[in-house]
Amino acid sequence: YLTILAAFSSIADFIADKILPKIARKKALTAEATRIPPIDDIPDSDVEQIKQEADKRFLERQKEQIELFRRYGHREVGPYITSDELVRLDRYIEYYACRNPARQNLLLFVRKS
Repeated sequence: YLTILAAFSSIADFIADKILPKIARKKALTAEATRIPPIDDIPDSDVEQIKQEADKRFLERQKEQIELFRRYGHREVGPYITSDELVRLDRYIEYYACRNPARQNLLLFVRKS
């Protein structure tokens, strides 16, 4: 067991010392090589298109993250709560991800009389 642990430790040290600095250097070189045109040279239509594409990518990523949290919630909490509570949890995840204040009718726990 200790031999295997020592082998993995030496492999991790090798990766950290040799491979990671090379990857960092490659990324730095590519970042330096790309020339960004001055903002004055870009037409307004291109700026608007870039903004729209960035917003679209942001919304797609946000949807992916919401779905990831929903699946996690269904897997971890789903067996312990009812389907109505699971739907309510999904709504809370979406409201929280979109930074909307939760409405008053979205109660996480229902008080049983």
